[in-house]
Amino acid sequence: MACKVKSETQSQVELRVYDRDRAFTDDFMGAAEIDLASLTPTSEEVNLHLADENLNEELGYINLHASVVPLSPDLGVTVATQVNSRLPHKLTVGCHAGIRGQRTIFPVAVATVQLVSGSNLPARDANGFSDPYVKFTMGKAKKKSKVCYKTLNPVWKDEFIFQLFNNESSTLDVTVWDKDNYRKDDFIGRCELNLWDIEREVTHSLQLGLLDTPGNLLFLITIHDIEPRENSLTSYDLSNLRTRYNKTATFQDLPDVGFAELKVISATGLRAADINGKSDPFCVVQLCNARAQTQTCYKTLDPVWNRVFTFPIRDIHDVFDICIFDSDNVTDREFLGRVAIPILRGVNGVERTYALKDRKLKERTKGTVTIQISYIYNPIRAAIRTLSPREEKYMEEDLKFKKNLLLSNFQRVWRLMQSIIATAEFINSCFTWVNPRRSAVAFMVVENTGCGSENDDDDVDEELSSNKPSLLQRLSALQEVLTKVQNILDFIASFGERVKNTFAWRVPFLSWLAVCVLCVVAVVLYYFPLRGIVLLWGINKFTKRLRKPNFVPNNEVMDFLSRVPSNVQIDDYREIPIEQGSPKNCKKKR
Repeated sequence: MACKVKSETQSQVELRVYDRDRAFTDDFMGAAEIDLASLTPTSEEVNLHLADENLNEELGYINLHASVVPLSPDLGVTVATQVNSRLPHKLTVGCHAGIRGQRTIFPVAVATVQLVSGSNLPARDANGFSDPYVKFTMGKAKKKSKVCYKTLNPVWKDEFIFQLFNNESSTLDVTVWDKDNYRKDDFIGRCELNLWDIEREVTHSLQLGLLDTPGNLLFLITIHDIEPRENSLTSYDLSNLRTRYNKTATFQDLPDVGFAELKVISATGLRAADINGKSDPFCVVQLCNARAQTQTCYKTLDPVWNRVFTFPIRDIHDVFDICIFDSDNVTDREFLGRVAIPILRGVNGVERTYALKDRKLKERTKGTVTIQISYIYNPIRAAIRTLSPREEKYMEEDLKFKKNLLLSNFQRVWRLMQSIIATAEFINSCFTWVNPRRSAVAFMVVENTGCGSENDDDDVDEELSSNKPSLLQRLSALQEVLTKVQNILDFIASFGERVKNTFAWRVPFLSWLAVCVLCVVAVVLYYFPLRGIVLLWGINKFTKRLRKPNFVPNNEVMDFLSRVPSNVQIDDYREIPIEQGSPKNCKKKR
């Protein structure tokens, strides 16, 4: 390299050594300075030790052959150098001097912007609807969402990645447009958001109103630092958390159920996604709507992250969804493996290694991931939260019609019907005295207890009308009907499986909660008349909307059952033994 010096004030040249990375930012390895005044016209060897003001360890040194060549009195001198390096690690070295060329600006953070939905958007078409889509602009980066047709309340569920360099260039400009086929798209509204001011490593749910026009947009935004930060809990933090979630402080903050810490340690034996037989893996962790992401480890199948993430627990029955991807560039990624772990299934404070599964959590895929889950929670708050509506997962994909899934749901419902038929035959055998002992016990129970049940059937009628529908419209309508049938069958099968799994103690916390609630109900019915209980229940139901205007109607029994996993979910959470090895056929999926 060559440097021009015009005065004695420029006699110091700084060399900075970096590790070249394919994405995000190059890793800084150390810096050194050359005193040009000490150089001579003849080439001589100069050894410069690398240093970093933030580190005290040995970083290696650079060997230079430098000389000073006079040009003219008004141009100063030129320094020619040849660089050799000896570093503690085998890495590619590049030297950057601030005297020659422009300084490269590297990103310091990555923003994940998830566009969830819009509400109450103005109509721009003659049919009273719009075909809205969203454009994002931040500096030179431009993104566009998909189009939602004929709606004023679109649901996009799109994800976008933006790099943050500094405060001045981190303003995200959001514009909403109406898609038109034969003319220019109509402008609906816009809003702005400064991503630099948002708290890092925390997922924020933001509902932004459009400027000068009605309508709102719902976002989930998470900012991740490029350089990992150490945020492990200290003994003082743990002591405060134990006090915060102690049973004596139960009613101080009911929505705050607990606190979880997930340490993503490493992964081994991942699938090679690049041509060179390696991958650039990073890990994404999700807990309901909260999201966290590790740094990328380049050119390796055995990455070591050692990242610690903290999550507030709003529902003790939430599930950690851990996905590993290969980073192709800033925005593109390739799926490598996934594992789902409910909080209560994690071994508290113990490091565990899990075999990775495919995207659908059905089959084994190549590789393992090592994590450690630690959590503290208040069991009384968790029990109260279980009887409340579950938080909506905004970015969960909608189920589409699939023939295999429809047949699977039919089989699940048929197994449920067989169980009901077997139960009915058992009850009928009690009245026919096929088994005298069983019938005698049933007779004594009926004589000493009474029970009644009421069933309400709601009929839902759907009317579909269209004027001369095309073949494509008919196929779309048929697909919608089949999707509804598929979802109804899934609901019926899941409901029966959840009732069965409650009594099978699949989740001990929920089964114990059911036992405690039934005991309380039995005691209340024993000491208080049924008429008074029904009267109080009716008064509470009819006046709840008056007492709480923002009240969300719910059914406590259905809310409880929504936490009990169905057989499909139990299979998704099933831990595959690592001894089974990796599958023979690992297909490349994106």
